[in-house]
Amino acid sequence: EARGFCHAHYHRWKRYGDPLGGGVYHVLLPRGSTTEERFWAKVTRTKTCWLWKGSLATFGYGRFKTDSSYQMAHRYSYELAYGEILRGLTIDHLCRNRGCVNPQHMEVVSIGENVLRGEGPSARNKRKEVCLHGHAFTPENTYYRPGGGRGCRICRTEQARRRNT
Repeated sequence: EARGFCHAHYHRWKRYGDPLGGGVYHVLLPRGSTTEERFWAKVTRTKTCWLWKGSLATFGYGRFKTDSSYQMAHRYSYELAYGEILRGLTIDHLCRNRGCVNPQHMEVVSIGENVLRGEGPSARNKRKEVCLHGHAFTPENTYYRPGGGRGCRICRTEQARRRNT
């Protein structure tokens, strides 16, 4: 159309000053490119992580369209390197970067293990070594509530003593 660009790229140049869309990662690959070629065209390798530059799904994880459906980019990368991820298991990003697709930065773990390695409330509580009153969570001093969670036996005994007096 103008400046040697097609209609779409000309309008991107006019709007953003860049025919590729103003910083939006866009790679033109020849027709007939394989799924794997399309995948790696959306990865930038840095000294530490391999960053996903394609579309993102919820919570910042990369999303990649294979021939038939969408897949999480980090899972696709892991499966390319190591094979299928068994059902019921998930990927833990050891580098803590959700946009990283470097399979060496990933480990297959159970969903429960992945949650406890994170920074959510369950993980923070699990890492606590003492109760609110400073008593150590030892096997002898810890009880587990039927609905989940743990408590301090010393504090529980003291509460019962106060109630009964």
